[in-house]
Amino acid sequence: MKKAILETKLKDYDSALATIQSINENSSDVALLKGKIFEKKNQLIDAALNYEQAAKDGNGHIAAKALFRIAKIRLREKDFYEAHFYIGRAIQREPTNIKITLYKRLIEGIILLVKKEHKEGVDLLVALKKEISKLKHDMKFMYHVFVAYGYMVQHEFEVCLVLHLSLIHISEPTRLLSISYAVFCLKKKKKTT
Repeated sequence: MKKAILETKLKDYDSALATIQSINENSSDVALLKGKIFEKKNQLIDAALNYEQAAKDGNGHIAAKALFRIAKIRLREKDFYEAHFYIGRAIQREPTNIKITLYKRLIEGIILLVKKEHKEGVDLLVALKKEISKLKHDMKFMYHVFVAYGYMVQHEFEVCLVLHLSLIHISEPTRLLSISYAVFCLKKKKKTT
């Protein structure tokens, strides 16, 4: 198991997978590690299956960790209802985990926006503003995009524009989504004035 962990840290995922599959143990720790390896290899179906196995076999902490990883996969895939389902299961296993609770609130805010409950969704997401530093980079980006979207549909174009312009970094000129949203907000603002 230690060898597979080391190979994973060294990003030698094929060797790590071969090592972990040679272990004759069906523990939640093994399933969790296999899930992480598959996730790193971008084999998300296999990752989710192994995480589900780890959740089934594991104690509260391991199960919560596995379910949380499935929720994050679903969130990246923009399957918000599935993400909400798995994050709810993770919270049942470990209700005091601050990071899981933060992601739950993020997902709930996004779902409110998707349901066209824009004011409530934006309010919930804006309440997370002080805590977004705990999110991974791609989740921070998603957070800002959805907050800006919420402001845009509420016709608060200046706030939308500021949020999207803040996402555009000189060092990252490939952020076309941010640029296009910012231009859209600017055009909307000009039309309404």
